[in-house]
Amino acid sequence: MDAAGPDARNFRGLSGRGTDLYGRAHETLRALLGLHLRIVVDQYAIEIEPDLAEILPSDASVDDVGPP
Repeated sequence: MDAAGPDARNFRGLSGRGTDLYGRAHETLRALLGLHLRIVVDQYAIEIEPDLAEILPSDASVDDVGPP
């Protein structure tokens, strides 16, 4: 909660520094979710919809994700 700043301005891109902490955190979450999903799909040879396959990383490994 402290990272949001007064009136949550850091999460709304209103901090005056040109940063959008919420947006950056959201992008990071999406990227990591994509990596994890690609790893599961590859490990278990799961067939997925072409539209989903198109937006996932082309290849990924556990090494790409890093420590928990």
